[in-house]
This record gives sequence, C-alpha cells and structure tokens, in this order.
Amino acid sequence: MTHEFEEYRPYTALAQFHREIGKYVDHDEVERLARYVEIR
Repeated sequence: MTHEFEEYRPYTALAQFHREIGKYVDHDEVERLARYVEIR
C-alpha cells in the first residue's frame, strides 16, 4: 500500500485516492486515511 501512496502522488482528486488505496484496504480504512491526505 505504501507504494500506491508514492506512485500516484500528488493526488488530483479524492476519487483517485479512493480508487488506488481501495485496492488494499476496505472503505472504512480509506475514510480514516482521507483525513491525512491533501488533495491539490
């Protein structure tokens, strides 16, 4: 999962973050992580 964080940065949309990280964790975990992610 760490590789996904690095590979797709910077995220341009929250949907992109959900799609990539959602491959590895469930929806609740994605929601928990989203508060630490800054979309630019």
